[in-house]
Amino acid sequence: MVVTGGTARVLRQALDHEQRLSLSIALLEQLRSGYDEVTAGLLLDLATNLFHSNVNDDLTEILASQIERGAGDNIAALIVGSQAFLERLLSLASERLAAASDYATSTPDVLLPGYAEAIVPSFRHISTQEDATFSLGLASHWMGFFTYAAESDLANNAHVKQVMPFALSFLGCINSSVLACARVFVSRLLHMCIADHEISRQIHAAIRALLTTDRPKIYQTVGYTVWSQAVRLQISVVGISLDVEADSYWQHVENGLRRGDAERRKLSLDILKGSVTYAVWQNKLRLVTRDAKVPTAMVIAQYDRFFTIFETLVLARYANLVAECENDLALLASARSLLPPRWLFVLLASGLDKNMQDQNRKYVGGWLLRTDLTFVDNASGFIDLLRDSFMPWAVEGTLYVSSTKRHGNGIRCQHGERVARFISSVLRRRPDGKAVQSVLNLLLDFLIARQANLFTSAAIHILIGIAVGLAQLPDIGPPDDSVDKVLAVSSWNTLSDIASDALVKQCHVIYHSLTDSTGIIKSNLSILSQERLATLNAKVERFESSSRGESYSRDADLLQLSNRELAIDQAITKSQDLLTRLDEVVTWNSTDLLSQLQDLYTDVDFLEYPRQLLLTSPKVLFHPEVFRRALEDAGSGDRQIAEFLQSVLSQLAQVASRRSFAFASLMVSLRTGLLTVPEAARLLEMQDLLATTAQNPPQPSVDLTMEYSMLTILDSVAPGRDNTAVYYGVSEGHGFAAYIDLIARLGAQFDSLALDIASAILLRWKQQKDPPPSVSPWKTTLQLQVLLVCLEHAHASALFEKLGQIMDDLLHILALEPLPRYRHIIEWTVGRMQLAYPSLQSHSLGLLATKDHHSNPKFLASLMKIGVMIAGTPDSTEDLASTLAITFVSHSASSKIVVRHEAQWSFPQLMDICRRRSWTSITQNPAYTTLEDYIRALPRFGDPPPERIMSALDPIIDHTLTNLAEGLWTQLDDTRPPLTGKDDFLRLYGADAKLNTEAWPPCIMPLGPPITRPPGPDPFAKAELEPIRDSMAPLTSLESKALQTKGTAYFAISSVPCPSTPLHRTVLISSLVDNALNLGGLSRCAEIFGAEAMYVRDPRVVADKAFVSVSVSSHNHLSILPCGVQSLPALLQAKKREEGWRVVGIEQTDRSLVVGSEELGAALLDGGEKEGSKIILVVGSEREGIPASVLAVCDVLVEIAQVGVTRSLNVQTAAAVVLFELGRLRKQRDGARKEEAIVLQRLKGDAAQGEAEIQS
Repeated sequence: MVVTGGTARVLRQALDHEQRLSLSIALLEQLRSGYDEVTAGLLLDLATNLFHSNVNDDLTEILASQIERGAGDNIAALIVGSQAFLERLLSLASERLAAASDYATSTPDVLLPGYAEAIVPSFRHISTQEDATFSLGLASHWMGFFTYAAESDLANNAHVKQVMPFALSFLGCINSSVLACARVFVSRLLHMCIADHEISRQIHAAIRALLTTDRPKIYQTVGYTVWSQAVRLQISVVGISLDVEADSYWQHVENGLRRGDAERRKLSLDILKGSVTYAVWQNKLRLVTRDAKVPTAMVIAQYDRFFTIFETLVLARYANLVAECENDLALLASARSLLPPRWLFVLLASGLDKNMQDQNRKYVGGWLLRTDLTFVDNASGFIDLLRDSFMPWAVEGTLYVSSTKRHGNGIRCQHGERVARFISSVLRRRPDGKAVQSVLNLLLDFLIARQANLFTSAAIHILIGIAVGLAQLPDIGPPDDSVDKVLAVSSWNTLSDIASDALVKQCHVIYHSLTDSTGIIKSNLSILSQERLATLNAKVERFESSSRGESYSRDADLLQLSNRELAIDQAITKSQDLLTRLDEVVTWNSTDLLSQLQDLYTDVDFLEYPRQLLLTSPKVLFHPEVFRRALEDAGSGDRQIAEFLQSVLSQLAQVASRRSFAFASLMVSLRTGLLTVPEAARLLEMQDLLATTAQNPPQPSVDLTMEYSMLTILDSVAPGRDNTAVYYGVSEGHGFAAYIDLIARLGAQFDSLALDIASAILLRWKQQKDPPPSVSPWKTTLQLQVLLVCLEHAHASALFEKLGQIMDDLLHILALEPLPRYRHIIEWTVGRMQLAYPSLQSHSLGLLATKDHHSNPKFLASLMKIGVMIAGTPDSTEDLASTLAITFVSHSASSKIVVRHEAQWSFPQLMDICRRRSWTSITQNPAYTTLEDYIRALPRFGDPPPERIMSALDPIIDHTLTNLAEGLWTQLDDTRPPLTGKDDFLRLYGADAKLNTEAWPPCIMPLGPPITRPPGPDPFAKAELEPIRDSMAPLTSLESKALQTKGTAYFAISSVPCPSTPLHRTVLISSLVDNALNLGGLSRCAEIFGAEAMYVRDPRVVADKAFVSVSVSSHNHLSILPCGVQSLPALLQAKKREEGWRVVGIEQTDRSLVVGSEELGAALLDGGEKEGSKIILVVGSEREGIPASVLAVCDVLVEIAQVGVTRSLNVQTAAAVVLFELGRLRKQRDGARKEEAIVLQRLKGDAAQGEAEIQS
């Protein structure tokens, strides 16, 4: 403010009226040529008592023009004390705003569609100003002037009441700057006129219009902001009523909680709090509770609990808090809840919103799936929750994929089963047939509407839930058009065979449930539905009577088969005919055979390797007769068939790596052909394929895993039928059994084959860097299983010259490998080699005798296990046992726990072996027996850990294919089930009984007995989640575990003057933060980036050790001021009104500006219009962020762009980023101003020089 009052008094005393008038006119002319604040202030003081209309009118217009240029706050400060000019400008502001409002409400495309119609009946001012279009652009400046004048107590309540209707009309303005100024005007000045009934009615008309718009969400946010403030103000004003009797009132609150962003939800929650308080005060409990007879304190307590749960589930920043809400949710869903079910539904719908954090959504949806909703799911609003929120979440594909796991012998989708159970329970709990049909039609409509984008497993599990639910209902009600909808779903023809059959079976069950209970006959259906029913019956009949491998051309029209399906069917027929001729051992012409094989494979390739042909064609392509003909031709120099087979094998192997179901058929066919004609292995160069398979075993894709889960569903609807055989011929485990058995047999025929495969596997393992990573993507258990089998062939063939190097390589790998299951197979392999060649034992005994126990204790432990393993074999010697005993004694006292424990476990086992062999030199040694007695007395020795039992191995008894495939050792550190097992080998050998296998090479390893597993659940099955129990907490104990609200001491706001006034000033508000560590970090950030003060709840926090540990000494260079949470809105309003600070909040909302954007720079620094800037930065609490009451005061909201999936930054980090950005923007603008000043000075100098030259 420019002080000119003293000068004006001197002039008024020294000059007469005419002289003052002349001076005023001169000053007026000077202002017209260029506005100057000192001149304007002087003229204002002189003209106040001049009573000259022309001068006053002209000065008013000049001041108005400055307001319209954005200097409204300066003009408001200038006219303090001049009531006449204040009234003139306020009247002019009212007139200009009225004109702009009139133009806005009567001109298309200025306000939101329908907004003018909604508010015009409440207020309409017909302006006489001609240039109304121009005035709309200046409305924001006049509202800014009026806001400053009102907050400075220059304008009274009557002025505000006069202008408030015009500002309300601008809340629906398309122009963003006008909207922003109207929002500020209404938010700041609402308290001055809320007691006026007409203004209150107009405010609510504007709010309703904003809340019902479908335009950008910013308008709804404005509506909820104004509504929130109105509710808080109206509650405190006696005689003002809220329209809580209207259902639309509560519906708008619901919409804000359900569909809003964080800011709208906080505002809506604030509205709900105030509305419930008002209803309780007005004795309208029936509107807010189930039981109006209960004490109001209990109602308020349960609502407070609901607010806490909502903040935790929907607004909280930490997902780990969500799990603490189970008892609270259970109470809301129980008969003991006093709240209407609508608020539980709102809470769940908000938690399932697609914009919510996935982990929170998953928890809320999971709670719904496992909770008994008997007391609430027949209430109004449940169907909306089911349709709009639950079902869209429940069908998300990631939920099905992530929960599809192996359970026992099958693969099940846990999420899908839960959804099915939930749907069936909802149907069963409907009170009558009409309600059943309502839910049924909802579900069927949902399926039909989303057919194109619906995850297949989701659709089938929904149908399962419907089928199970209807089957248990005595009254289904009149089906209306639900039968037609079921038949429409059954006609979906874009699914795979398995999914189609699963869907068809469920639709068939649902159809009969509907028709059997209601007596509907086929003739009552539409023609289209009758056609669909015929197709449905044909598909079901085919499913129940035949296999998918058979031809179905005869049903092509009825089954609505595509041309591709017909082509596949023809190729299958061709393959079966060719296989029959090969089995009959027909004498083939090589050219004819090659031609037919090429013709078959061309069909397979052209049809893009369909499942049916991948299962049948390998039996033909790799038939023993084909191998014999290829060998005969190759012997005579013709390699056409051999080269064709090599090419086909390579391509099919690549296909099987991507579509693992094809692996079993391929490997079974190869095994049959190669074991019948072993010489063909050289012809096909099988070592490369076998080694590659070990290094990259085929694994089912996500889609294939989901299809396997469909097999489990089909098993439940068709018990006794082997659906795996129907659709896939044999399982993948069957294929791996054939693969291992092929190597175990074929290696005996070709020594080099086994050694080549072993060398290929060993090469990469021994080239690992030290230390290797705990998990390497290229390592597989299958590699070491195959290595063990191949080395059995190697040492059985007496290739001793290479075994020494292989032994060293294995010991080197064992020394590096960290994973127990890999170490176990390597120990097994080393033990078998040393058992076959005792001279190789020296390799490990020499390493075991080392005195260096620190460099690799796990390796020493493995060597001790191998030593005991060899000592227990029939061919071991007493010298070996004695050497081990001496070593174990010293190792039992090792400083390394791993070495010491292994020696103490191994020594008693060694002594037992010695007693069985009667090696008295060891068993009668007092030192040995004393040590043994001590070890056996240890409590741990009698109760070995599971790992000891799992890793136990007898190199002779346990050396079987069964143990190799699925022994207890597979559970050591892996949750994945084994690739194959004894049952697969038995099925493989059972199929061999139908073949002539007398000439086949023998298997190098016996099958062995089944694995005896300890009692308990399947270690590879995912446990089911138990249903939660209803909260048993008494109603008198309503403390929620969801959020812990700490006690707060509130302090009076004090003003601490700064020693100097810098150009830019920053204050950090951290009163919402209660963690001392975070407050210490905020203090450090604030001081580093130049803030002058930081507000906290309690300044005594600076003495907290946690605070000091992070803040270092920053709080000694920073003013730490007190401000409680409740006092914060008042502090911010006072800072804005009295000192001109701008309030900036860090929060993610729809009006937040992104750090780094151009818009943020303009918003933070007023577009560069002022020299300096005063910014108050508000950071929210760690859990809830910034509350609605503080958000409403913020001028600007800021958010930080994110790339990752983590939802938010720590409050210290977020504050540091924004403080740095604020400093950068200020520095950038100051630099630009400095450059402008330099350029301007240079131009002035050039102009002065030019003028001097002209004069000279």
